[in-house]
Amino acid sequence: MEAKSIQKNIIMLIILAIGVKILTMVSKGYTANLQVPGNIGELANSVESLSNLLLIGIVVIIIILIPIYLAKRSEEKKYGQQPK
Repeated sequence: MEAKSIQKNIIMLIILAIGVKILTMVSKGYTANLQVPGNIGELANSVESLSNLLLIGIVVIIIILIPIYLAKRSEEKKYGQQPK
C-alpha cells in the first residue's frame, strides 16, 4: 500500500467522522422538540451513544493509520520512489 492511498483513507475517515457527528447533532435537535407520546428521548440518547461509539472506533483507526502513513512516506523518500 502506498502512502498516497493511506493518506486518502485517513482523509476519508475524518470526513466520515465529521458527517456522523453532524448527523447526530441534527437528529438530536429534531427529536428534542417532538411532541410524540413514548420514549423518543431515550431512543435519541441510545442513537447518540452508538454514534459516539462509532466515532471512537474511527478515531482509533485514524490513530493507527497515521504512523503507518509516516513510515511509508519516509520509506518512499528514502528509496526515491514517487507515489503514483
